[in-house]
Amino acid sequence: MRETPNGNVIGQVCPDDIFTFLHQQGEWYTVRVDQITGDCSASRVQPSNVGWIHQSLLSAPVAAVPTTTPLPPTATPDFIPINQTQRLGPIRNTEREEGYSTEITLQRVKWSQGVDYNTPKSGYVYVIVYLRITNLGPEPMRSVYRSDFEVMDANGALLGFDTGNALAFDCGLDLVDLIPGGSVEGCIAYEVPESGQVSLIFAPYQYDSMSPGRYLSFPMR
Repeated sequence: MRETPNGNVIGQVCPDDIFTFLHQQGEWYTVRVDQITGDCSASRVQPSNVGWIHQSLLSAPVAAVPTTTPLPPTATPDFIPINQTQRLGPIRNTEREEGYSTEITLQRVKWSQGVDYNTPKSGYVYVIVYLRITNLGPEPMRSVYRSDFEVMDANGALLGFDTGNALAFDCGLDLVDLIPGGSVEGCIAYEVPESGQVSLIFAPYQYDSMSPGRYLSFPMR
C-alpha cells in the first residue's frame, strides 16, 4: 500500500486482506483496510489504513468505484472520498458528570496548494477535511467544536486548525451542543507537510487524556 500511485510505501498487504474500494485512478485504487488476515510481513498494513494499491494485487471490485483521469505529478483531485466511520465511547464529561458515545464519519478530503492570497509555507500543503459528528447518547454531547480535532503528521506532531485557512476555503464547523441522536456536519482546514503520513485525530476533553480508547485516528495519506 502506497501514499500515492507509485509513491512512498505505507505498509505491506497480505493475501486475503479485506478492503473497501474508495476511488480509482488509472490502474490504481484508493482502498481502506477493513480486515487483515495473518502476518506476512512485519511492516504490514493495519485496519483502517487508507492508501493506494495497484490493481494487479487486488481482486476486481464487485461494485462500481468512483474514477478520475490520472493527473500531472504536481496535481491532486479536488475531492478524495473517504467515507470512514468510527465510534468512540462511552466518554465521561467529568466537568458535568455526563456520559455519551459518539460516531465520527470522515466523508472526504481536499488537498490544495492554496487560493488567491492564501498559500501554504514551503514544504506544506492544505488539507480540508469534511466530516459528520453524531451523538449516540445517552446524555448530551456538549461544546462540539473544531478544537476537538487535530492532524497528526509522520513525526507524531499534532497540528491544530487555522482560522485564516478556514476563511479562505469558506470552511467551518459550528460550536454546538448535540442532544442524543443529534448530528452536525462541517469542514476544517489544516496546513500539513506535503509528504508523509497524515491522520485526523478526534480527542474530546483532551485535558482528561489521549490514552487508548479516548481518541480516534483516521488515516488520510
